[in-house]
This record gives sequence, structure tokens and C-alpha cells, in this order.
Amino acid sequence: MPGSVRLSINVNPETATAIRAISLNRGESATETVRRAVAVLDLVERETAAGTRVELHGAAGVRVVDLTAPALAEEEASDAR
Repeated sequence: MPGSVRLSINVNPETATAIRAISLNRGESATETVRRAVAVLDLVERETAAGTRVELHGAAGVRVVDLTAPALAEEEASDAR
């Protein structure tokens, strides 16, 4: 990829497993999965900083999720597993 920068990061085993599972499920590289995840986080950060609320819409209705608090975001991720 032209203009790319190589980074080396350390992640816990749960994060590595999630990256691998998502990559496999989507049929993409781990690099693309991480790139997408960072793009989503960037969007959430910008939108919540502007006062936008994050909502999840599903068959059970609408749920508002506070993704601005790291501890709460981790709880949401644990609940989803």
C-alpha cells in the first residue's frame, strides 16, 4: 500500500482472538480489520465530541450506548460475548 506506515502494537489475547475472528468472518486481513476498527472509533470520537448520541437499533428496540467512557465500552464488549 503506497504511503503506508508499519506499526508494531501489543494487544491482549482476547483482542488478538477478536481481530482474527473478525478478519476470518469478513474474509479480510488483520490489517484491514484493524484499519476499519480505527475508522469506526475515529467516527465515534468525532461524533460524540460534537454531542451526537450513539444508538443501536434492533429487533428488541433502541438502546443508547455511551461509548465515551472506556470502562463502559469494555462492559458493553464483555456483554456482547
